[in-house]
Amino acid sequence: STMYQTIKEKIHMIEFESMNNLLQKKKIAEIEIEYLNNEKEKIEAIYSDEGNNAPTNESKAPFNSEHDKKIAELTHKLAFDNKYNQMNLIERLDYVKEELEKCNTEIEKRRIYFDRLEGIKNELYKMIVFEGVNPSKAVETVSEMYGKSTSTIWKYYYSKIKKYLRN
Repeated sequence: STMYQTIKEKIHMIEFESMNNLLQKKKIAEIEIEYLNNEKEKIEAIYSDEGNNAPTNESKAPFNSEHDKKIAELTHKLAFDNKYNQMNLIERLDYVKEELEKCNTEIEKRRIYFDRLEGIKNELYKMIVFEGVNPSKAVETVSEMYGKSTSTIWKYYYSKIKKYLRN
């Protein structure tokens, strides 16, 4: 059964790696969404009459007024400037939000797999990755749960999952 254990180990490692990649992807998407939203707000502020909200047609200025030009420019900047990975700002924002949603769905699916895993290494991983517990606290908790010394946990278990915790 050692052969089976080794295969099982490898599968776990692949799952850890995949989860880590997903979490990285999620983080990158969140950062990009924040950036794009800031860009959008900056652009809208430039073309806003009061400087705090985007121009609307409320003012019913005669056509071809300064106001209409502003709206046309704003629309162009938001919807026609294809400088965000060959997309305009609005498209890119939608695209990244959609990617983030897919990512979250995938993370939730995989979490079910992790919830079924038992053992010290898996327990540590789940606490750190899903519950956001810091490594020291997780090692302490797991050492109490399994009646092993913290130095044993650090040396033989934490060391095995450490590389999957880059996030």
